[in-house]
Amino acid sequence: MSISGIGSYTNIISTYKTASKTTGASFQTELQKAQNTDTFTRTTPIDPSIAETQAKLDEVAAAGRAVDYSGMTKTEIYAEIENRYKEAFDDFYTAASLIVTQNQLMMNNQFRTEVEEKIGGDLNTEFRNEARGYGDMTYDEIEAAIKEKYAGKTSFNDQLNLYSELFSCGVLSNKYGAKQAINMSLDLKRSIESYPLKTNAELSSSVEENSSPFDMLLNHESISETQRELYRTIIEDTLFGIPDFVK
Repeated sequence: MSISGIGSYTNIISTYKTASKTTGASFQTELQKAQNTDTFTRTTPIDPSIAETQAKLDEVAAAGRAVDYSGMTKTEIYAEIENRYKEAFDDFYTAASLIVTQNQLMMNNQFRTEVEEKIGGDLNTEFRNEARGYGDMTYDEIEAAIKEKYAGKTSFNDQLNLYSELFSCGVLSNKYGAKQAINMSLDLKRSIESYPLKTNAELSSSVEENSSPFDMLLNHESISETQRELYRTIIEDTLFGIPDFVK
């Protein structure tokens, strides 16, 4: 069985910068365009984690084919699909918002394809928040609910998931502006050296014990002092703080 291989995502940066100037396109929109248009090499997996991810994806897809969606609203359909992927993958939010590994790219591609087939694409933040049970909540309430969910969870993956969920639910854009939230996401991806994308296993083996993706962000050589101070403010204000969140 062949699987989708991984292309280079360096082009996302230049694509976003060009599109955002002329159309105000969001990072998520440009990311999806890149996924849809980039050329992927189909190869037999070498890393065992890739094969394991593909096997999980096959199971999730099979479970989806068994679901009777008749009578369900678009919101209910989306919730069913997202919950199925969240149960199978503990890095779902990172895969849906940042994509820092090959495994996450595989999952994101299949998830988005299934959503588009069932209810169409271009779903906005309000729609996703409603499907996640946040529809009647303010952004401050959503932020509090997400942070409570991650309280006490301090692993590298937990930190990325926390950031990614806050980003995908619009909390960061609401507090700091869409441009700043997008720039921080792009810099965060770059700072954990995901170009070219590594596998989950490769990333895990390259990350030092007790390290934080936000330490990587703040210490990355490409980050200007002005950006560093702004990111530090966001991290301290929203992401549990430094060093409180990073244990």
